[in-house]
Amino acid sequence: LNVNARTTAGAGRTLTISAGQSNGANAGGLLTLQGGAAAATSGAAGGAVTLTGAAGTSTSTGGNGGAVTISGGAGTSSGNRSGGAVSVTAGLSTGNATGGTLSVTSGRGGATGVGGALTVTSGAGGATSGNSGAVSLQSGNVTSGTAGNVTIDVGTSTSGTPAISVGNSTNSVAKTITIGGTTQTGTITLGAATTATTQAIDISSANSTASAQTITIGGGTSATSGGKIVNIATGVPGASTTNTVAIGSGG
Repeated sequence: LNVNARTTAGAGRTLTISAGQSNGANAGGLLTLQGGAAAATSGAAGGAVTLTGAAGTSTSTGGNGGAVTISGGAGTSSGNRSGGAVSVTAGLSTGNATGGTLSVTSGRGGATGVGGALTVTSGAGGATSGNSGAVSLQSGNVTSGTAGNVTIDVGTSTSGTPAISVGNSTNSVAKTITIGGTTQTGTITLGAATTATTQAIDISSANSTASAQTITIGGGTSATSGGKIVNIATGVPGASTTNTVAIGSGG
């Protein structure tokens, strides 16, 4: 099924596909875009659905590719109605097959061009006093298996020093950064290099001006049982090497 807006000597015509408007208190009509179903006995895949912006022109000045925008509808101010949700969900599997993969990838750069940025930002707060929306990144819940891993890393490169930054912006100075939960029993590891020639781990070691910094290791009170065990440089050094611990050696 091909539906095309008419081509003209000027700008291309706009093509609008809309479901029907409702009357009274009823909801507007539903608009569904769906690929065709495969024959019941064919074992073939169902038809795909592709939304793609058109390529830019290839003249001497060139043209940018067309944008694709998917937006939920705005809520009404009367009655304080919420904006419409936008959901992107990969397909559910049947039997013991793996569920569909959901991939979000920004555009690849040209020969020497930079790849497109990928930005995930929650909605801004209201103009007067509303809070902005939360951002949550979590693997799916399971009933009897193991929850999926969550990995945040940089891509493969052969030059430069790519960085992974957490909470380093100056947008809000009163933020709290927490690693690990109150009921966690797993290990939290900072620095796991085993074959690298050198590795440095810095904790609040930046040069400061008129800034009092408190570093606490093993603080808190054990109310019922248990206690704090702090091990520093207890690993056995290699041949012809030593462990060195310096405390308060700068002044």
